[in-house]
Amino acid sequence: MKKKLYEKWNAASRFKKIVVSILFSILVIFLVLRFLPYSELSDFKQQGWSTRVYDTNNRLLQILPVDDNGLRMEFTPLDKMPPDLVQKIIQAEDKNFYHHCGIDFSAIFRAMWQNITSGKKVSGASTITMQLARIIAPARSRTIGAKIIETINALRLELRLSKKQILELYINSVPFGYQTAGFTSAARYFYSSNLCDLTTQQQDNLILVPRNPTLYSPLNKTEINHEKTISELEAYQYPFLLPRVIEHIKPQLAGQSEVHLSIDYNLTKNTQYLLQTLIDANKSSRLANGACIVIENATGNVIVWANSSKWNDKNSHGAIDGCLIKMQPGSSMKPFLYALAIEKGYTAATIIPDIPKRFGSYEVYMPQNFNNRYNGPVRLRVALASSLNVPAVTVLDDLGIFAYLQKLDELKFNSLKNTGPECGLSLALGSGEIQLAELVRAFSVFPNDGLLRKLQFITDKTDFKGEITDYTDSATDISQNSIKQIYKSDTARLICSILSDADARELGFGRAHTFITDFPSIFKTGTSNQYQNITALAASPEYTVGVWMGNFDGNTVIGKTGSSIPAQVAKQLLIELHKQTLYPKTEWAEPPNCVKCKICPLSGMKAGPDCPATLEEFIPELKADSLPTCNWHQGTEIHYPAEYQEWFFEKQRNGTLAYNDSDLNIIQPANGNIFIHQTGLKTKQIIPLQVTGGTADTLQVMYDGRFYADIERPFTIDIPMQVGEHEIEVQCADDTQIVTFKVE
Repeated sequence: MKKKLYEKWNAASRFKKIVVSILFSILVIFLVLRFLPYSELSDFKQQGWSTRVYDTNNRLLQILPVDDNGLRMEFTPLDKMPPDLVQKIIQAEDKNFYHHCGIDFSAIFRAMWQNITSGKKVSGASTITMQLARIIAPARSRTIGAKIIETINALRLELRLSKKQILELYINSVPFGYQTAGFTSAARYFYSSNLCDLTTQQQDNLILVPRNPTLYSPLNKTEINHEKTISELEAYQYPFLLPRVIEHIKPQLAGQSEVHLSIDYNLTKNTQYLLQTLIDANKSSRLANGACIVIENATGNVIVWANSSKWNDKNSHGAIDGCLIKMQPGSSMKPFLYALAIEKGYTAATIIPDIPKRFGSYEVYMPQNFNNRYNGPVRLRVALASSLNVPAVTVLDDLGIFAYLQKLDELKFNSLKNTGPECGLSLALGSGEIQLAELVRAFSVFPNDGLLRKLQFITDKTDFKGEITDYTDSATDISQNSIKQIYKSDTARLICSILSDADARELGFGRAHTFITDFPSIFKTGTSNQYQNITALAASPEYTVGVWMGNFDGNTVIGKTGSSIPAQVAKQLLIELHKQTLYPKTEWAEPPNCVKCKICPLSGMKAGPDCPATLEEFIPELKADSLPTCNWHQGTEIHYPAEYQEWFFEKQRNGTLAYNDSDLNIIQPANGNIFIHQTGLKTKQIIPLQVTGGTADTLQVMYDGRFYADIERPFTIDIPMQVGEHEIEVQCADDTQIVTFKVE
């Protein structure tokens, strides 16, 4: 009896062990299938889907391929697909889809029986999950081993994804041949249709294609296409519009099903035509390339991003984006310098000498105006509006290059981070290379009351869940960090006042009609020193426009074409943008913390009783009461400060020099100058000595410790150039000045 009980207990124990072993094995298999890394699935998800890119008017610009071979694979969420199509796909490919674990054993037995009885393969048993596994990890060959791996991967998918996710992935990624995958892209490629607009017959046709794309393609004139006409059976031609801007923002498009840009395609196309027309009209001037950007000031939205040449025009380097190449903007940079000067204490009435000046010691820099003339004392307003070079360099020398570079860094001129310091004082004249995109964005601070906004290309986007995201609310793109106050509101409005002032502009440009519009507008143009680049900036309260013209190959523009050509484009675009709105012909908003004071146009001081003319100028409220009265006009005479000595004697001028009102100063040579003595010259080489100021009318000159000469005003005399180190000492009454220099 005991023996029988023991045998029963022993058998039960063995049974339990077998059950536990089976359950443990199932658990291990489950854990392995569920949690073992599935790199192919991860890679498949990361490859992304094709993104549909639209312009602001909902025009389809491009459908981006997912690989370098041009494969289009658009995504549609399962709940956005036509329900009847989804049911047809399940009935055709996997009737028991919702009732198996990735392997349909009934389908396997059925297929085996049909294939054996027919003597050939007439049916398969691959489930939708198994087909998806094959799509995710394609086998190199159709072998039994590959089928086993496919089956295992199907089980892995079932354990990791829901039935909805599996079906959704399959319908969106099943290959159709012809560099097309997924039913959404197939509907577009074969029928030029959206997925939801397919007819019943078209749905039935597409379901067959993945089985044999060559045999069942709707593009073949076979029995399956009996209801189609020849014109309808042409493959869809994917649009390829605005390739440069889409290439530029492509990193922002990742992970999106649909993206709507702020770009206006029609306006961009018209801009491209306008650029090319003007370039063709100036071919003799060796003008070959152009680019233009237009942004909306209130949002930073980019409305136009245009290039003159077509993308595939190799002769004109069409694939190069002129909006992003680095170029010298010339005088287009001056508003940023003068805005900094205003914030450092300058006013629009501050007098800046436009006279022959030499900057530096070892490397002497002597800027010249574009017309090779000097204008003597000029107000800051005139210096900027007329784009005078010497005053700009004078201001930069006063403010310091480092302070200016700091401000340019705040304005996001990232191109200057490494090269800016190398430019020296020529930075005032725009010698540093920057991008047009940087320039336009920075210029928009002036109509924006000093605010700098990030350039925005995307207005909204739809992710692959079908959810629409308002792009302007995205924390990574528009936030408090992307809107920064660069200049005070007073400063920005004052710059707008200056750049829209036709009277102040007359000295440099005359009464140019290019800069006149029926609505408030500002303009600034620039030309690089070798005439390789000509630029124009324009803005209204609503829009900012930037235009560049030149040559991608670096050739200079023959004949000094001038920046009036890009200015024509900028003005035309502003007019086009304002056509739909009737704006009153008003001026820009006035600086809120400034008052208008009557000043002397010559001295920039408060107008005195002897000033023959006056004008009104914005002066900060805190400075208005302390503004000195003009002392340049005394009776009928003009008394210029001594620093204008060289300019004053260039030609006969009315007035006198107030020599005794300034300190003794050696204008040239500068302390530390190095001169080069050229051998073989027959003419005598000299160094001009020029001194201003002092309390007496005679000056004693000592050269290398020895008496050289006594001279009277104006204090100028030539010193012989001799190799070696030298010292000049000048004495005027009790004042003494010394400079040393070297001749090599």
